[in-house]
Amino acid sequence: TAVGGCWVWASTAAEVAYLVSWNFTSTPTWTSNQSYRVKVRVKDVAGNSTVFTRDFIYDNSGNPSVGIISPKNNNSYNNSNNALASIAGTASDSFQILSASVAVRETVSEMCWSVGGGTFSIPSVAGECPANAWYTSETLAGGPPTYNWSWIDVIGFKDHYSYQVKARTADQSGKTNITSYITFYYDLTKPTST
Repeated sequence: TAVGGCWVWASTAAEVAYLVSWNFTSTPTWTSNQSYRVKVRVKDVAGNSTVFTRDFIYDNSGNPSVGIISPKNNNSYNNSNNALASIAGTASDSFQILSASVAVRETVSEMCWSVGGGTFSIPSVAGECPANAWYTSETLAGGPPTYNWSWIDVIGFKDHYSYQVKARTADQSGKTNITSYITFYYDLTKPTST
């Protein structure tokens, strides 16, 4: 029922401890990637009223995409002519990407990198690095729709070890996506000849 202007009555429940829940189910057909503003006017029995405003963007576009461009899958790296300067990639979404995160682990032991400990000391859980082994990228630039991200830490990669990296991204509506592990190798030993 119209109350005047754009104001419409909402359904209310019984008052419990001075609180009244309400809902409004006659919503419009939302358009993805569109900004909306909702205002709620509340009036008590004494005639006092307050208006609350909430702005939001409706996101029906699906999950964001994320990829790793460095290191390359199945490539070998060292500390000199083929150094791994950073872990980097891209993320894409119709809306704003809020974060990109990475997890790094040793392939054989499945121990995940600990920034605080400076070692591969966080055990994988069910084959995955746990929440405390994910680190947010320092840089997130570009977009929308495509963003570039990178993460740098002084990781003590060991000679003749295999490592795995995963990346994860989240958009402003809270939707996430995650890559599969990519594998790379560290080889610090120079070849010899006899």
